[in-house]
Amino acid sequence: EPVPVDVVEGLYDPAAADYGVERAVESALGMLVAARDYDERVTVDGGALHCHSGARAVVSSKGARLAEPVSRLYCFVMGMARDGETVSSFDFQFDASRRVDGVDCERTATTFAANVVSSLGAKKGESFSGTVVLSPMAAAEIIAAPITYAVLASTVQRGSSRFEKRMGETVASPLVSVTDDASLEDGFASASFDREGQAPRRLPIIDAGRLRNFLYDSYRARREGKSSTAATMARLMARA
Repeated sequence: EPVPVDVVEGLYDPAAADYGVERAVESALGMLVAARDYDERVTVDGGALHCHSGARAVVSSKGARLAEPVSRLYCFVMGMARDGETVSSFDFQFDASRRVDGVDCERTATTFAANVVSSLGAKKGESFSGTVVLSPMAAAEIIAAPITYAVLASTVQRGSSRFEKRMGETVASPLVSVTDDASLEDGFASASFDREGQAPRRLPIIDAGRLRNFLYDSYRARREGKSSTAATMARLMARA
């Protein structure tokens, strides 16, 4: 059923509509030059710059009539460094924002170049048990992605989630808390409403290591007599 929706601020930058081809080419070229100028051993395998300006809308037979303007800018660069027969680790770096001035392509390229050059000559480390510091990208792949998949109601109902039948239990370290919030101002994954016209809300998924909620769309929620969580992670996973 239709519900009241509050507008999430910062999801649209009018300047994105004027972000023309010439500026996009200039920014993409600057990213490539920044990477190569950092060190001649840097090899760029690929990269891209995307700029989107438009609107999203939901109209339903239940009476939902919602629309909002949106903009997104995104750039990435990937590759490695090569010094003779020595090849570095592969690296991928990106930047994303709702605002035109929120993306720094050259800084992204410089970070990428620094990473691949610093990994030249890397050697296998010794196995150990202890504290590990993860980069944001590593944390996303090792921690965030598996948790996202495991807390989707669709995954739970298929019996594919490791968190099935563990609601309220400790599933992670007390240091780990995960919150889904599609109402964050300027958030790249934020929205004033989800694809079903539901208003987003701050939803604790894991609180101090304890499992608190799964992510439901309306279809999955009805199967359990629950309400949709209008959660951004569920929206993005469904889109993927």
